[in-house]
Amino acid sequence: MNELVFIRNDQAVTTSLKVAKYFEKPHKNILAKIEGLNAEIQSAKILADYNPKFFKSDYEDEHGRKQIMYLLNRDAFMEVVGNLNGMKARQFKRKYYAEFNRMEKKTSRT
Repeated sequence: MNELVFIRNDQAVTTSLKVAKYFEKPHKNILAKIEGLNAEIQSAKILADYNPKFFKSDYEDEHGRKQIMYLLNRDAFMEVVGNLNGMKARQFKRKYYAEFNRMEKKTSRT
């Protein structure tokens, strides 16, 4: 799973691990951010065309242990990354926008 964005269940997604790695943040900090955002979103009135989805998943760490991660659709990704600042954050967002667009074009052709 080396792609920045990939298709899972006919939806373009990325992972909390990829976000943490790129920004050189501990994954646990990204998980905490996601859990807080998810709780906030669940209790808020969301716009009809805005649908952030955080899909709880898991992965095997370097010690063979099962660990929690999240799959994020584009709106969820923007919730997590949207408040990060600096040149690296802007470059990251642009790279992901391009990749989401590329992957979404693939799904619209099928």
